[in-house]
Amino acid sequence: YNSLNLINSNSRGACAPRNFSAAERKSENEVRNSETSKEENLDASSNSPEKQVGVGRSSYCAELVRKHEFENFLCALLLPTADIRGFVFAVRSFNVEIALIRDQVSQKDIGLARLAFWRDAINKVFANKSNSSTNLPRHPVVLELSRNLKDKTVSKKWFTNLIDAREQVMTDAAFKTLEDLETYCDKSVSPVLYLGLEALGVKNVDADHAASHLGKSIGLSNFIRSIPHNAQRRRVLIPQELLVKHKLSQENFIRFSNEEKIRDTVFEIASRAHIHYEKAKSLKPNISKTALPLMLVGTPTDIYLKRLRNSNFNPYHTSLNHRYGLLPLHLYYRKFAKVYY
Repeated sequence: YNSLNLINSNSRGACAPRNFSAAERKSENEVRNSETSKEENLDASSNSPEKQVGVGRSSYCAELVRKHEFENFLCALLLPTADIRGFVFAVRSFNVEIALIRDQVSQKDIGLARLAFWRDAINKVFANKSNSSTNLPRHPVVLELSRNLKDKTVSKKWFTNLIDAREQVMTDAAFKTLEDLETYCDKSVSPVLYLGLEALGVKNVDADHAASHLGKSIGLSNFIRSIPHNAQRRRVLIPQELLVKHKLSQENFIRFSNEEKIRDTVFEIASRAHIHYEKAKSLKPNISKTALPLMLVGTPTDIYLKRLRNSNFNPYHTSLNHRYGLLPLHLYYRKFAKVYY
């Protein structure tokens, strides 16, 4: 789960301006050129009318989500209308793009340059809503976002929060406290839900609170899932306060030594995820029927936490290393029974 895919708080200060060296500017230009080439290759593949109205780009976004966030892909397929499905796929594909950057680059500055590309792209997408002459990067995700945002009133700050969250973890520095990790989760996951609510025109405090709690729960759950992936890259982001509390080192997670204490640490994070999930569920009666389908994304987290408990909170357990085959059935049931999460 490269997305670390968690999820986040509502505001963050703007990043200080950076002065890139000539080598860094060259790297950034290469990034921009590579991103642009994706759309050029897509355009070259077909000149059909469908391609011109964005079918090719929407398929690109859906496939990107299917490949990297399969559970969210299934949940998006079960949304009630094509309009909201297209919007959610566009937003999630954007989140996938920025989440993948950390594993795609070997130098922090190159990663920051890529995030700067996306920050600039979002600014242009929102500028394009009022001025169609704005030159957008010819990237399929950017163009699909622009198309889907044309007739919707959503806040740019949620996209900014997603980018800010990815900048925060670009250094691979461990979180200091569990609360810091929760804040990261709120910034890296919850904005996707907030955007969905805004796109549906839902203005409800309880829906916002439920989205925040679900975002934190999903984020913490995905953080646990990412432990083996990050350990293989000698990357340990476990909050320092938990390492001190349970007398563990980062090397313990890399080598999976001192198993009992690792389980205790994971249990503490999973318990916090469960608390947020239950708080989100308690708000369900106060959420409009229009908003509930967006909350279906909580189901995979609910199931994962139960599977984690069955594996005695061992994130390295082989049973957790593959997709849960019954997930589609659970999703279908919760949708048609109108349970959702």
